[in-house]
Amino acid sequence: MSHQIARLAARLLPLLAAMALLSAGAERAAAHPHAWIDVKVKVLFDDKGRLYALEETWVFDPLYTAFSLDGVKQSKDGSPDQKAVDALMHENMKNIKEYNYLTEVESNGVKAKFSGVRDIRSGHRDKRLRLTFTLLLESPIDTAAGPIEYGVFDPTYYIEMLHAEGGGAIELSGAPADCKYRLDPANPNPNAVALAAALDRTQSAGDGLGKYFAERVTIRCGAAP
Repeated sequence: MSHQIARLAARLLPLLAAMALLSAGAERAAAHPHAWIDVKVKVLFDDKGRLYALEETWVFDPLYTAFSLDGVKQSKDGSPDQKAVDALMHENMKNIKEYNYLTEVESNGVKAKFSGVRDIRSGHRDKRLRLTFTLLLESPIDTAAGPIEYGVFDPTYYIEMLHAEGGGAIELSGAPADCKYRLDPANPNPNAVALAAALDRTQSAGDGLGKYFAERVTIRCGAAP
């Protein structure tokens, strides 16, 4: 396994690198992705009707959760020690900071910049780790200027990140009454699908593959074109 790919996995989520190492030397484990996250997003608007932050909740798959919590101290009820869970998730946040917390916001063709995160909370429920944080935009976006689009995705597609099923995965909080959103499912081209199917845990297509498999949410308010 190359050091480059181990580093690639490690920068996204701690222990994904360990999962990759477990497969090294074993039978080839083909096809990306290798981990899954259900996403919920609360889009936050200020009193001027501008989008200023995204409150994101990530729910990690049971396999990742099991690897992450292996050896972690448990409380009397069998749940993992909360301090250990908090430490793991804060480490995750540090590792993905330079990758914009795996989030992209765009308005009129211009990508928004982020000023940081706050209100980081973590937990464990139904054998799945949970992480919630508020991602702040450097400058609020005026919804009257045009549609706003966001996506939450791993650029390498090592992890698949999709909005949670069952409703309630997207909420416009404090938005003007005439704001609506549309969720567009991923529509990767055949070449991207073939490439993802050919990659194993020790390979990467770089930072462009994940965008083909990303869901996109478009928010429009009032007479925004």
